[in-house]
Amino acid sequence: MFFLEHLWEMDYGNIAGNIVAAQDPNYKAAGGDGENKKALAAYFTRILSTLGLNLENKAEIYNDTCLKAIFMLNNYNYMLKSLQRSGLLDLVKLHNPEIANHYGTQTRQWRKQYSQSWAHLLHILQDTRALSIPYKPPDKVKDKDRQLIKDKFATFNKEFEEISRSQKRLAIPDQELRDSLRAENVELIVSKYDVFLKKYSQLQFTKNLEKYIKYTANNVREQLNSFFDTTA
Repeated sequence: MFFLEHLWEMDYGNIAGNIVAAQDPNYKAAGGDGENKKALAAYFTRILSTLGLNLENKAEIYNDTCLKAIFMLNNYNYMLKSLQRSGLLDLVKLHNPEIANHYGTQTRQWRKQYSQSWAHLLHILQDTRALSIPYKPPDKVKDKDRQLIKDKFATFNKEFEEISRSQKRLAIPDQELRDSLRAENVELIVSKYDVFLKKYSQLQFTKNLEKYIKYTANNVREQLNSFFDTTA
């Protein structure tokens, strides 16, 4: 990407376009600025396509689907912003008018892939298995239901801590992308955890609440907002 940006920003685009057009039978050599730009747009499009394929092949080395998604998000976000910043996007559109939509689609697909890293934790929070009876404080909770509630909190704590350890090691250099993913995580998790917490924390299911209720909703929000820090 740096090579393409440098070539364009140093105003070598017309020269490069003339060279490319001279070697491509689909364009007329020395056919003027319009033909040169079209030839250069086609050449840059081929480079971007090859770069995208190389990134996808490289991503296959990652067994962790979350790491793979962040890798691809970082790179597609960088490519699109580089094209926009340098003005190359308008050039490439001469050959591929849908190029911006392509990167937008790729970004949405990899964001969706990333969100799957929360699937198990969301299942815990949204598990609608009913307790044997509808308790209200200060009702005495049956032994089997007390254990069910304990297991729910213990499983949530373990899963959330594992995800936090894993995702705190991931870096997203672009602040806009980093902030938007953090906000999506907060929207996805915090309100559901708050409902989960309020539903069970008022029931007398243990004498040792601190062992099972390790996080407030605000604790969870703060943890999520610490993800993807490049200085971590």
